[in-house]
Parts: sequence; C-alpha cells; structure tokens
Amino acid sequence: MRRPMRILVTDGLEADALEKLKTAHEVDAIEADPKALLEIIPRYEALVVRSRTKVTAEVLGRAAKLRVVGRAGIGVDNIDVRAATARRIPVVNAPTGSTISVAELAIGHMLSLARQLPEADRSMKEGKWEKKRFEGRELHGKVLGLVGSGRIGAEVARRAQAFGMDVVAFDPYLPSAAPSRRRRGRRPRSCPPGALPRARPPARSRPAHSSRGTRCASSGRAPFPRSSPSSPASAPRGC
Repeated sequence: MRRPMRILVTDGLEADALEKLKTAHEVDAIEADPKALLEIIPRYEALVVRSRTKVTAEVLGRAAKLRVVGRAGIGVDNIDVRAATARRIPVVNAPTGSTISVAELAIGHMLSLARQLPEADRSMKEGKWEKKRFEGRELHGKVLGLVGSGRIGAEVARRAQAFGMDVVAFDPYLPSAAPSRRRRGRRPRSCPPGALPRARPPARSRPAHSSRGTRCASSGRAPFPRSSPSSPASAPRGC
C-alpha cells in the first residue's frame, strides 16, 4: 500500500474533490500568496492549483519534496512546465474538465443572440411589450462554422446538430468528409477557412419561421468573415 502524500491545494476545489483526496492523503487547502507559497512549498509532495497560483521556477526550486503538480483545469500557462520538466516533476491537467460546460455556454450564447434575449429583457424591464421587434430567428437550418474542432468544438457540433444545424469545421486534424449535407449526429463537414459560410446583412424583423440558412461556399474575402444571425461562427480553444 502506498504511503499517503502530503498535498497542498492553493486555489480551492469543490468539497467533494477535497474529501476524495483526504481519504488517502494528507491535504492542506491554503490560498497562499506568492510569498507565503515560497515559505510553505518545501513541506509538500504534491501541489494542486487552478489559474490563480503561479507555479514559477522559483517555487519549483524551493519544492525539494515535490513529486507532481496538478492543474485543476485545462491550461497550464500559469505553470513553468519547462522548469518542472528540468526537475523531473510531472505536470498533469484535466483537459476534459470543463468541456461540457463551455459547449453548453456556447450554445446558450447562440440562442441568446438568435432570440435577442438581452435586448428583450431590458425592454420588458422598461415596461415595454415589443413583440414584433423581438420575433427572433431559429437556429434550425442555419450553418454553424467552427474554427477548431477539438474536444469543445466537437461537443458544440453535437449540440448544434441536435438543433438541426448544418455544421462545417476548419481543423487540420478533422478527416475530410463528403461535400453533401451531414446528417444529425454525424461528424461535421471539413471545410477550409476561406469556405466558411459568408455573412449576410441582418434583417431586423424577419420572422423566425422564414429564416433560411446559408451554404458553405468559397470566397475570396478574408478567411474569417463577420458573423450574422444567419451564419453564426464559433472559435473554441479545442482542448
């Protein structure tokens, strides 16, 4: 049986996560500032951070017992990975930790834009009832262009397809697909950036049921056209 490790958690974790760690290890949750971190890090064998704590070369140099650095999230830009590698300290992250949350947020923003929810909310709070102004548009039948189709992009695509959207994506790692329209639930069509859907001038009061989507078409214009309600575009980090 492995000896329990002494773990320092500096940016706070969910109570359930802390309890799981505590069942097998000695865990201290301390939101230490940079100076305090330098003073206490020599006592610990593992360090768990989020985005606030900066794990610098100086911190790693003081961490004589440190065996691993864990990032409770995706990015590791707040950790000096090169310095950690030089000291043979592995840096691990949670690349899928927020994938679903970010994908759902992207879809939420698309719905909000298509239905003009912020404007309608403000109008209602001002005592107005502008029904004709906020008829909105459907996502169904629209083309969604994804610039990057990694973990997050793929989850956005699945949800968009459930809304009946035609999803095209530019990603160097996405296999080429037939040029025909993809059925719901399939992977998005591969598309070069210059061929992403071209934006059309927005129509202020077109009813939702009369909205029609654009098609994927090559264009000599800039590879990242401005989006409009008829051709929403998403650029997730893809990790």
